[in-house]
Amino acid sequence: DMAKVTVFGTGMLSLGRQRIINFFERHGFSIPASEQWGPQERICFHLPVPERSTILSLPPAFHVQSQQKGLSIELLLYTEAGSLIGRSRMGPAWMDGGEIPNAAFLHWLGVEGPYRGQGLGKTLLLMQIHHARQLGMTDIYLTTHAERPAWKLYQRVGFREVDRVRSYALEP
Repeated sequence: DMAKVTVFGTGMLSLGRQRIINFFERHGFSIPASEQWGPQERICFHLPVPERSTILSLPPAFHVQSQQKGLSIELLLYTEAGSLIGRSRMGPAWMDGGEIPNAAFLHWLGVEGPYRGQGLGKTLLLMQIHHARQLGMTDIYLTTHAERPAWKLYQRVGFREVDRVRSYALEP
């Protein structure tokens, strides 16, 4: 029953299942934390792939290279000088050990700190949505740490929160 509640095989428990959370905490499990990530709470998002997609143009000082293998695609963002400053990776979505038909999972989206706030992450995200549509995907899923501001970008683009999950650990 618990495996069915985890999202995309992440090994995390849904915060909507308080009875299960209480059981784990009563038996010595706790939420791991670190200075960088805070509690290991993640927000799970879903986006129905729109019929039409918009791709923003990158400023002239940047370019993207794509590497596609089957239904997986990685976008690499470079400066004009050739420095890798961002990346995004998307592939088929899986849940409970099986592939979700016509669904993609955004595994990674990131831009180096000095280049944030310029719309580069949003451009990578919109490129991934465009690729998903071209590949016949009808849905895109992703998870992000609750403490990270990226979830605001996902909501602005149209993703909707579908769940919150936490990692638990048992200290020996």
